[in-house]
Amino acid sequence: MTENSKGRVGGESQAVRKSKVLIIDDETSFIERMSSYLGDRFELHAAMSGREGLDRVREVLPDVVLLDYKLNDVYDGLDVLKEIKEHFAYINVILISSFLDEKVVAEAEKLGVDECLPKNLNLGAFDRLILRAIERNLLSRKAQLAARGRAMQEIEPVFDSPAMRDVRAMAESYRNLDENILISGPPGAGKEVLASWIHHTSDRAGGPFCIVDLPNLSPTLFEAELFGQDKYSVADTQVTKRGLLELAHGGTIVLDEVGDLPLAAQTKLLRAVEKKSFHRLGDDKMIGVDVRFIILTCKDLQAMVRAGTFKSELYYRVNTLRINVPPLLERREDVPLLARQMLKTFGAAFRKDVREIDPAVDRRFLEYQWPGNVRELECVVKSAIIRAAGTAITLDDVAPGLGGPLSAGWSEPGATKLQFTEGRTVWERYYVKQLLETTNGDVKKAAELAGIPRESLYRFLRKLKIKPGEFRR
Repeated sequence: MTENSKGRVGGESQAVRKSKVLIIDDETSFIERMSSYLGDRFELHAAMSGREGLDRVREVLPDVVLLDYKLNDVYDGLDVLKEIKEHFAYINVILISSFLDEKVVAEAEKLGVDECLPKNLNLGAFDRLILRAIERNLLSRKAQLAARGRAMQEIEPVFDSPAMRDVRAMAESYRNLDENILISGPPGAGKEVLASWIHHTSDRAGGPFCIVDLPNLSPTLFEAELFGQDKYSVADTQVTKRGLLELAHGGTIVLDEVGDLPLAAQTKLLRAVEKKSFHRLGDDKMIGVDVRFIILTCKDLQAMVRAGTFKSELYYRVNTLRINVPPLLERREDVPLLARQMLKTFGAAFRKDVREIDPAVDRRFLEYQWPGNVRELECVVKSAIIRAAGTAITLDDVAPGLGGPLSAGWSEPGATKLQFTEGRTVWERYYVKQLLETTNGDVKKAAELAGIPRESLYRFLRKLKIKPGEFRR
């Protein structure tokens, strides 16, 4: 019952994680029937008593529990439901029984049950109901995560250059390990894309993939987003907010720019990374999760440890496996392939029939230094697609982004000798101006091009003191 199914990802055979279903029922015949009906779709586990069921929940960390209401044990179904929801709130529980009545259903709903199903239906109808209930509950959790997470563009890493072939070799050797992975590299080098590739080609590919943009979160917001919040008021109603750690159960959670976290938040993150458990704001009950952490940084965390601005315990915990993504300047061979990949993706997204890149543009791309790395290339390609009058990108379409007034500062003597924080600010200013130049000062369109929320772009504009109106023609 614990075999993984095989799937094809990126042309390679990979093990895809099946969702885990735990059946808690004291009838052997029912467990056997569910195993034969659901076994090819899910990783099934079983327990024949409430006490055993709770032990199996802690051991397996299932995605869904099929729980019988009547159990021949000191724990009945409602007792087990209460324990599960107190300690593993993200686990979906479907209560099943031939003895369901309005009183039992009402009590189960108070305890947080996700669904109640009558057992005394004909076999075919009941089996179909069980399958639909499991799939509906799994889709609900993934939909919650998709709504909360950042949208990912369908861009994959290009491993054509020797430097990136080394990166691929490391990523392939790490991807099916449950150890934390630290991905370092300069801003815009493609760390986030590599993290996505690792997840989607790993045996966690069937689980959620969640990115937490740490620089945009205050310490309090960081806790609420990552750990969730218990019983806070929304429109005069007490609600519980599930954190991203709960929603990412069974998958991968990416922490983008962990070096920006203040020390107090680092301490709280350390506990979650070490123990794979946490408690929501306003609640002291510990919740356990099965997640793999991928940490992204463009900072020298070891230097920060020496300076006392990054906790050494957290550094050694997240630095278990490490991959360094080189700047685009050190892997120029990848530029033409990356540009064509972006052309295909964004040409379709912008509904433009732009299919080719002129050879003169390729030469210009290979000569250029790319201080903003892959992110700058993406911005230039997007801008060129929008500007293109025909089916091919020409030099006229890319000239404003390469060597024009907005990027001139990068070619000035001494520009690369800036301190990191100064250099990052210069790049951010160039990048944001390029976005606004491309979209004629339209902040909404600029945010869509950048793949970030509009509020985040407005924060950048205020920080950099850039006025969108100056770019309206």
